[in-house]
Amino acid sequence: MTTRTHSTDNSLRLLVAEQLLAALSGQDPAEQEWARSIFVAQGFLAEAIDKLRSADDALERAAAARTLGIARSQLATPHLVAGMFDKATEVSHAAAEALARINDPAIAIDPLNLLWSNQEPVGEFASGLAQSAGPETQQSNETKQHGTDQLGDVHAQKPSSAPDPSDVAFDVFDFVVELQNEAPQKRIEALDRLARSRDPQAFALITSAFDDLCPDVRKAAAHALYELDAESAAQSFGRAVEESTPDRRRNIGVALHASGLAQRAIDDLVGDSRANAYNALCLLFVMAKTGQIDPLLQAIEGHGSVEVRCAAVRLLTLNGQSEAAAEAAKRRLNVHG
Repeated sequence: MTTRTHSTDNSLRLLVAEQLLAALSGQDPAEQEWARSIFVAQGFLAEAIDKLRSADDALERAAAARTLGIARSQLATPHLVAGMFDKATEVSHAAAEALARINDPAIAIDPLNLLWSNQEPVGEFASGLAQSAGPETQQSNETKQHGTDQLGDVHAQKPSSAPDPSDVAFDVFDFVVELQNEAPQKRIEALDRLARSRDPQAFALITSAFDDLCPDVRKAAAHALYELDAESAAQSFGRAVEESTPDRRRNIGVALHASGLAQRAIDDLVGDSRANAYNALCLLFVMAKTGQIDPLLQAIEGHGSVEVRCAAVRLLTLNGQSEAAAEAAKRRLNVHG
């Protein structure tokens, strides 16, 4: 009986998704917006993002990318950018098509088309980056043989270890009061408790802390938002950026840099977890959307891995920052010859 009910629920959900996608593909802007809001609110967007990130089958990942393109939600942009690094051509092409459909101002269309067709770092400095790799190139190639830095192969399963359940009691009023405490350290402690609460209401309270006048509190807010759901941190930051004012957006980007999370993401590009590489690509592009590109420029200039440098170039190029990436690459070449 339980199995039959579950099957019926899945069939109904599939039918609803199909109807919403049909509305999203229509010509009525009001109907599209209505369908998009439901598609996001009911978790269909999150499900497509999860398939793009973790499905074993390349065709399923490509289908998820196309679904995200039909939904045309800018919440999907960072994930489709990560999809452009997928080693399966059908997935990277589907991700590029989806990005073009979404028409997010954070994506530069001409570089998108060029990256889509070439699937290589864009610009005359790309070959220079590879030539300047030096001794670490051999080490990088050896690492590839062990599957530890293939930025394109991002469809590994999520880590099996979930965050430990928290026994932090959640009271909205108490946290609101604590976040207004005159002492910055008290506000930082409240943010730490919010992160450990794992409560859905914590998201809004944490993101409001990015408006705090104290840089240390804003840095703590970045850590708290990350720890609230580490496996989906890129989605949390993406949502925070999309829902923020321009000033808060800038604060989020600066806090990401100051907190060390951006550097951690850069290191994850060549870490042992391919799922982490996907999440890192998403998070770094979210940061670039805020206008904070210094960590990516620093990676181009000084990181020891040619894969990381090329990934930073591609991320900046997609964000319309190709000239800044080129200047960083030239500075590296001047130093390393």
